[in-house]
Amino acid sequence: MKHFNTSEEDATLSTFDFFVMQEKILITGASGFIGSSLVDEAIARGLNVYAAVRKSSSKQFLQDKSISFFEIDLTNSENTNRQMKKFFDRVGSFDYVVHCAGATSAKSKKDFDKINYEGTRNLVHALGASGMEIKKFLLISSLATYGPGNAATRKPIDMTDIEHPLSAYARSKQKAEQFVKSIGIFPVIILKPTAVLGPRDRDFLVLFRTISKGFEISIGREPQKISLIHVRDLARVAISLLEISTKSTTYIVSDGLNYEKRELNLAIRHALGKKTIHINIPYFLGLLLVNINEMIHRMFGKLPFLHSEKFAEVTAANWACNSQPVWEALDDYSTYTLQQAVDDTAEWYKKNGWL
Repeated sequence: MKHFNTSEEDATLSTFDFFVMQEKILITGASGFIGSSLVDEAIARGLNVYAAVRKSSSKQFLQDKSISFFEIDLTNSENTNRQMKKFFDRVGSFDYVVHCAGATSAKSKKDFDKINYEGTRNLVHALGASGMEIKKFLLISSLATYGPGNAATRKPIDMTDIEHPLSAYARSKQKAEQFVKSIGIFPVIILKPTAVLGPRDRDFLVLFRTISKGFEISIGREPQKISLIHVRDLARVAISLLEISTKSTTYIVSDGLNYEKRELNLAIRHALGKKTIHINIPYFLGLLLVNINEMIHRMFGKLPFLHSEKFAEVTAANWACNSQPVWEALDDYSTYTLQQAVDDTAEWYKKNGWL
């Protein structure tokens, strides 16, 4: 593994860094679940990958020796500007930037803005100020910026819908989108993925573990409509969009189908070979417990992962969405069925001792 050390002590770069002819791609948030899968896909496509990570980031999922590491703290604008200019002066411009870094949980609601919005703003400003000529900038955002779809009609969320985000997280992602669209210094692609599952994911791990212990827990009696995508399909979509000729645009991304929540639970039960006892928690009881937990955390200046806004999102009746435009643009389709995506995730959890 190669390192582009952006510290003041760094003095030289390897000969490889100067003479490599591959197109260079910077992937932020590269150490995470989605980010590391983007790195895998970019390497498979023959791109020269620079993995943007914090100094404290784990490189557990970044073991390919072709990866160059770019240490950066996007919450520090001055440092980000200096590091980006330093890279440009020595190596030249990145051809592509995929901005995946962000926070889905935080110590406070203000931290979502600091990380998701201000971090995006600092990165874009640094790229522009350094003189880099980026061919395409791709932002990984979230379907959550739309808020849930109509609960009565169950109409899938569409790119033409008016956004009404429910949470500080979703609003911070919305602000990041609005900023990159307004800057106008390079073509911007915005991807709004639905719920993502696959190897290395921790968000679905709780559900898999609960079912593995023989329980299914639901809140309220209204059936939920959901949408999903396997992380490798998401990575394939993102890198493919960099390769095709396209102007600035926005896409919703899912596997192209919509499901009832019970279908996901059934697929997990099948993958784990488990029978379950179903426990239903009344909605208002669940909300009461979440609010009490949030109040307790607030006394210590913290925000729990499952807070009232997150509760409103995860219990919403309709997260179905229309991702047909992105698959039509790529003339492609999702390669994982729901059961295949769940099986792949479960197998990885077991193999790595997470389940």
